[in-house]
Amino acid sequence: MLAEEETKQTRVNWVFLLQWVIVTIATIPALIFTAGFLSQPQVLMINTAGRVVVVGVAVGIVTGSLQWAVLQSHLPQAAWWILATIDGFGAGFLMSYAAIRIILYTVFARFHYDYLELVKHPAGLLSFITVIALAIAPPGILQWLILRKQVPKAGWWLLAWLLGVTGSLGIFLMTGLISPGGVVSVTSVVLMIIGAGTILAVITGVSLLVLLNQKRKLTEQASMLPISRRTVIALIIGLITTLAIDLTIVLVLSRPALIFSERFEENEQNKRYLTSPAFSIKQGRLRITIDQSFTGVAVALPNQYDDFTFLTSLFPVGEPHDGSANLILRYSSAGWYEIQFRPGQQQIHVMKVVKRGDQETQLDITDGWINTPDLELKTIGNELKVTAQGNAFTLWFNGKEIIQFEDNDEIIYTRGAINIGAGAAETANIAYEYDDIRIWNP
Repeated sequence: MLAEEETKQTRVNWVFLLQWVIVTIATIPALIFTAGFLSQPQVLMINTAGRVVVVGVAVGIVTGSLQWAVLQSHLPQAAWWILATIDGFGAGFLMSYAAIRIILYTVFARFHYDYLELVKHPAGLLSFITVIALAIAPPGILQWLILRKQVPKAGWWLLAWLLGVTGSLGIFLMTGLISPGGVVSVTSVVLMIIGAGTILAVITGVSLLVLLNQKRKLTEQASMLPISRRTVIALIIGLITTLAIDLTIVLVLSRPALIFSERFEENEQNKRYLTSPAFSIKQGRLRITIDQSFTGVAVALPNQYDDFTFLTSLFPVGEPHDGSANLILRYSSAGWYEIQFRPGQQQIHVMKVVKRGDQETQLDITDGWINTPDLELKTIGNELKVTAQGNAFTLWFNGKEIIQFEDNDEIIYTRGAINIGAGAAETANIAYEYDDIRIWNP
C-alpha cells in the first residue's frame, strides 16, 4: 500500500514538473510578443514610463496566470500568486526603467542600448546586471510572500527564482554573442527559447516540487494556513503604489531621457560610420569630406526615433565655404525630411522626400534656399540642435532659433532613422566634422 502511494506520488511529481516546463517554455514567446507589442508608441499613446508599467503588468498577468494554471491543484489559495506576479513585474519594470533613466542613462546611451555590445564592457555589464536584478527581484519576493504561509522553507524559492532567471538570461545573451555579426537566425531563436525556458523551468520547477512535497508531509492543519490579512493588504498596496509612482514620474520627472550618445571614442563602434572614403575619424570627430561639386553623402545613426531632441557639435573644416551640413530626419523606405544648412553662407533649405517604389519626389518646405538670422560661426565648435514633435520641427544654431516648420500634408513621417551628412555646392573638397551627438526623448 505504501509502495503504491509512493508510486502514485512519483507520477504526480513528474506530471507537475512536465506541466511546469511546458508552461514556462510557452511563457517566454508569449512575453516577448506581449512586451514587444505594448512597447510600441502607436499602440499605447502614453509616455514611456506609463508604457513600461503597462508592459510589466501585462507580463505579470501572462506569467502569473500560466503558472497559476499549474499550481492551483497543488497550492491552496494559489489565486493570490497572480496578483503577486502582477505587482512584482509592474514594480520591477518601473524600477529598472527609473534606474536607466535617472542613474545609468549615460552608460546605456554610450553603447546605443545595444545589449550585446553593452555586456562586453565591465561598466556596461555591471549596469546590465543591476537593471535585470531590479526587474526580476520583486516578482520572486512577492511570490515568496505567498509561499511562506503555505510551505516550509519557502526562502529557497528566492534562490531558485534568481538562478533560473539568471541561467535563462545567460542563454539569450550567449546566443546573440556567438551568432555571426549578432544576427540570430530563426532556428537559433527557437533553440534559444527552448533552452532558456527549460533552464528556468527545471530550476524553479524542482524547487517548487521539493517545497510542495515538504508541505504534503505536514499535518493538514499546518499545510492549510491561510494567507494573512497583512499579506493581502501588502499586495493590494503594492499595486496601488506602482501606479502612484508611475503617475509621479509622468507629472514630476521632467528631465528628458537620454536615449543615444556618441563621441566617436570606441574604435569598434566607429566602424559602423565609416561606410565610404568620405567618412573618417579625425581627432575623435566624425569628418565627412565631399570631393566633388553638387554631391553629398550621409550615414545613419543607430536606432529609430519618433519625437526627439537632437544635439551635436558641428565643426566646419577649413575656410568658410558654401557646403552644407545635412540632417535627414525620420528616414524610412517611405521618405524623410532633410535639413541642409550652410552656416558659412547663412542659408538653409528644408525639403520633404516622398518615395514611391524607386522614384523619389522632392517637395520644398522652404521654397529653395532662404537666409537665416545673423549667425556667429565658431571655429572651436558650434551647437546644432533640432527638436521633432509630431509634425513640427525646430532648428537652433549656437542657441539661436534658425527655423521652425510644420508638415501639414495628409501623410507625415512619424518615425525613422536620423542621418548626418554633408553636401557640396560649387566648391568641392569641403568637409564638416560632427562630435558629441546626443538624442533625448522630448
